[in-house]
Amino acid sequence: MALRSVVPAESIAALSFDFGTPRNPCLGRAGGFVDAGPSGNPFQPGEYVVVSKISFEDRRFNPDLVEFHQHAKAMAGSVGYTAKLAIDGQLAQLLRLRVAQLNPCSYCLILHNRAAMDQGIAPERIANLPSWRESTLYSEAERAALAYCEALTIFDQASFAAAHDEVAKQYCEVEIAEIAAVIINMNVWTRLKLAQGATPVKAHDSA
Repeated sequence: MALRSVVPAESIAALSFDFGTPRNPCLGRAGGFVDAGPSGNPFQPGEYVVVSKISFEDRRFNPDLVEFHQHAKAMAGSVGYTAKLAIDGQLAQLLRLRVAQLNPCSYCLILHNRAAMDQGIAPERIANLPSWRESTLYSEAERAALAYCEALTIFDQASFAAAHDEVAKQYCEVEIAEIAAVIINMNVWTRLKLAQGATPVKAHDSA
């Protein structure tokens, strides 16, 4: 039997993902954010629903033992997948995924690859993201934001100042503040998941 998990969007508390045959008739795919569904649908808009044979185990510590985890969830809710941001949704998701690649966090890589597909980002752009500098699949504005993302995640004072100057040519101050918030939020979550040892494991089917 596959496991089903329903969690608040971008709380980064989801524990299950499926890359097989779609099983959720409300969504038409294995996992995704609920917008609407047929009568009797038990899920609420904004919830991320997944049917999975992959689970995650915390092999170092339980993050719920300290209050920080709840504060991190609240922060994620303000700049996460379902938040209403001024910046483009696909850009925000590319930034989240890039941070997950840089740190790197197994949990966040799986979560945000799936979220990128749900956001409608082309598979080629998802696959090409680690080598975005050697690609024409990203706009000048996206390239500036990705360079800023890397400069803020792998911080160097000199290179960050230059990256900020470039991103300021493409985005207004509010958009830059949101870009920074998305990146900082993901840096918190990737480091938290790495620290707690969130490890993907293959779940066993039960009769």
